[in-house]
Amino acid sequence: MLKIVTSAAVYGTYIIVAVFLGFVLWRTLFDDEKGKNPNEAQSAQTEQQRSNENLPGAGAPPSLKESTDDVIAAYTKWLAVFTALLVLATVALFVSGERNVGAASKAADAASDSAKAALAQLKLIEADQRPWIDITKIQVAEDISFYADGAHIALSFDLTNVGKSPAMLVEPWISAFIEGHGVSRSGQEYKKPPFARLDKAENIVFPSRMIPRTAYSVVPAEQVQQAAKDERKWFDVTILLCAEYHFVGSSDPHQTCHVLNITGADGKIVNLSDPISTIPKDGLKVTYRPYSSIAN
Repeated sequence: MLKIVTSAAVYGTYIIVAVFLGFVLWRTLFDDEKGKNPNEAQSAQTEQQRSNENLPGAGAPPSLKESTDDVIAAYTKWLAVFTALLVLATVALFVSGERNVGAASKAADAASDSAKAALAQLKLIEADQRPWIDITKIQVAEDISFYADGAHIALSFDLTNVGKSPAMLVEPWISAFIEGHGVSRSGQEYKKPPFARLDKAENIVFPSRMIPRTAYSVVPAEQVQQAAKDERKWFDVTILLCAEYHFVGSSDPHQTCHVLNITGADGKIVNLSDPISTIPKDGLKVTYRPYSSIAN
C-alpha cells in the first residue's frame, strides 16, 4: 500500500511540474504577441525607420531585425517543446524503473523460495539417510546400594541404530536424582553429569545393529537423607537416560533421551522407612514418564 501511494505521489508531482512548465512557456511565448495592437506595432516600426534615417551608420534595417526575432522565437518554441518531451521521457523512465524494480523483487522472492524449498528437501533427505539411535530393554542392572556419597544406580539397555548410516562417537549416560528435595521439576538436573562411568564397548553403531550397554549414576547423599526424613519417606528416583552420537556431515551432537522412574514391582514408589543398605534389583522396574522422550 505504501509503495502504491509513493508511486502515485511521484507521478502526480511530475504531471504538475509538466503542466506548470507548459503554462509558463505558453504565456511567455504567445501572450505577448497576441496582446500587441497592430497600429502600435506599425507606429513603432515607422518611428524606428525615421530614427535610422537620421543617424548616419545606423544598424540593420527593421526587416532584418524582425527576421532575427522570428528565428529566436521559433528556437524558443522548439526549446519549450523539447523540455516538455524531456519531462515526459523522465516520467516514462521512472515508470519503467518501477516496473523493473518490481520484476527484480519478484525474481528475488522466487529465488529465495526455491532456496528454502531446496534446503527443506535436503533436510528431508538427511533425515531419511542419517542414523537414529533407539534405546530399548531398559532395566535396573544391579542392586541399588547406599554409600557415603549417595545411592548408586546402574541401568542396562540396548542401543539400536534404526537409521541408514553409521552413528559415530556413541556415548550413553544417565543422571539420577530425587525430585522435590532441592531439585525442582523444571528440568535443571536434566543434563549430562560431569562424568559418567560406562562399561567398555565400541562407540560406533552401524545400521540395524544392536549393542547392549550399561551406565551408572549416583543420587547425591543429601537428597537421599532429605527423602528419608520426609514424612512419606519415598525413594522417588528420576533418571534421565540419553545416548549422544554424531554422524558424517553434522558437527552438532544428536541425542535420544528418556525420562524414567524406578518403582517397586507392584508399581509403587520404594519406601525408605527402614534403615537399608541395598534395594534388590529383582523388586524394581523402570517406567517411562509420559511425553518425556526426545530424539533429534
